[in-house]
Amino acid sequence: MNPKNKKPSTVTVALTQSRQQIQTCTQPQSMCESIEQCLSALRITGFYRLDCHGFTHTAHFNNGAYDLYNHQVVHKASDAHSNKIIELENHLVFKAPHIQLSINRNSETFTEIDTLKKQVMEWLMLVATVCQG
Repeated sequence: MNPKNKKPSTVTVALTQSRQQIQTCTQPQSMCESIEQCLSALRITGFYRLDCHGFTHTAHFNNGAYDLYNHQVVHKASDAHSNKIIELENHLVFKAPHIQLSINRNSETFTEIDTLKKQVMEWLMLVATVCQG
């Protein structure tokens, strides 16, 4: 197959669409909506926590659908200037200022997300930048 004709990955498409939405967010609630649309499109199982302008929100997902609390410990997002990817036995955790994303290895798109960790971290760094602004 010619690389020029290669269809973009589900993860790349979802992150690109979300980036465009996030750049226009002016309120933490609209940021949450954009993040949740992206995580739903990615069909992840896991959670995210957003700490933005005194607003804290946590949402859990099961294959992209909202889920009740699933007993995962949600820690505060990363320190002021720290970006981290932490590989745990059952989860891949992304931390950036103002946001934490934990993706269960059983997620439908986990293999693709694992391959595109850099893109996911860049997406979280955009969220952090918008929250700081």
